[in-house]
Amino acid sequence: MKRVFPLVLSAILLAGLYAPAQAQTSSEKPLVPVGTKAQLSLRTPISSKLSDVDDRVIAVLDESLAGEDGRIAIPAGTEFIGRITHIQAARRIHRQASLAIVFEQVRLAHGSEKIRAVVFAIDDYSNDRRLTAKNETGQIKGGRSAGRTGANAAKGASVGSMLGIAGVLSGGGYSPFIIGLDTGLFLGTVLTKGTEIRLNQETILRVRFEPVRQPPISVKQSWEKEK
Repeated sequence: MKRVFPLVLSAILLAGLYAPAQAQTSSEKPLVPVGTKAQLSLRTPISSKLSDVDDRVIAVLDESLAGEDGRIAIPAGTEFIGRITHIQAARRIHRQASLAIVFEQVRLAHGSEKIRAVVFAIDDYSNDRRLTAKNETGQIKGGRSAGRTGANAAKGASVGSMLGIAGVLSGGGYSPFIIGLDTGLFLGTVLTKGTEIRLNQETILRVRFEPVRQPPISVKQSWEKEK
């Protein structure tokens, strides 16, 4: 009997040591398999001219998502909470606006759960276009406006031709006309800005689930862990 008691005590202690680790492992298991894609309906208007990095973004899941066991893990209508991780307004010389959004939390019936869902495409129905990320960072660019470029080039050419005509009338021959025309076309094209990104409510965001990144351990936490 005396030998049995220490064995039972050891088993209880071992169970106590391993239980937190097992619980932590199960809690870190992703809700849906990594690589799962989904569609969200945007609830927060976004503008590449007005929004800032770390601005909160709210969206709602369109269709339910299943976990690895085939059961519904995230039901349709679930609220996704994220933030803007990168944003840049459009600039001159065709510098396009750019944007990146990451969702880091979902609100389920039992409470909030951590996730990492990166927006890789945006269906912008208001402008009949789809914006797609060109790399794994999820950075999406606003594109260029061919119509606006052509209009600006035409305006520049018009101004340039007027300057050229003035040069011809002043006795400079056709060279000032050609130079003025070329200069107008060049300036009209170069001074055109890229397209801004403006996303209204109900815009479709296409997201891809990635592994949840753990925050880096600080020097103090590492030292305390070794103690």
